Amino acid sequence: MAETVADTGSEGVRSSLPRLVGALAAELADRSTTGDVAELRRLRTEAPGGSAFWRLVVGRLEPAGVLPDADVPWRLDAEKRWAAILNGMARTVGLHRPGLAVGRALAEAEVSEARVTRLLLAHEATLWDALRVTVHHLGTKAIPFDWAELASLLLSDGRSDEDVVRRRVARSYYRAVAARAR
Repeated sequence: MAETVADTGSEGVRSSLPRLVGALAAELADRSTTGDVAELRRLRTEAPGGSAFWRLVVGRLEPAGVLPDADVPWRLDAEKRWAAILNGMARTVGLHRPGLAVGRALAEAEVSEARVTRLLLAHEATLWDALRVTVHHLGTKAIPFDWAELASLLLSDGRSDEDVVRRRVARSYYRAVAARAR
């Protein structure tokens, strides 16, 4: 039986993250042009300037409440995190499966323990780079997973709940590795 990811259960943005990620995944898979998806694949967190990114910022992220309308100090950081998420989602179009734990997917893709450890210990720009490598592995092997969990990993970095998210990924990875060894 496949291990699943539970909703965070918290109110507000975190509880709506799975719905937002699902909507983004559907838009990328069904409604975006190949040019938009290609533009998002080339997206850099330091300079997200393409029209595909900004249409999603204004059309999806701001209305969902994950970005403020005003230029507050944390807006730039939030835009960079979402640029990393959208870049990864564009690299894995069609692989989003709500409820399929990222750790389980990493084990199925035979991602090494060392690489998973680097992902789980990384912060800020190093985390974004580790995400890019992780997404490449999952995309190359066409392993479906829940993008909401990876998004939660990036968005929780530096918050009080980051350890909860990282431990959830680690547990699902090592459970799947142990199950494969049996």
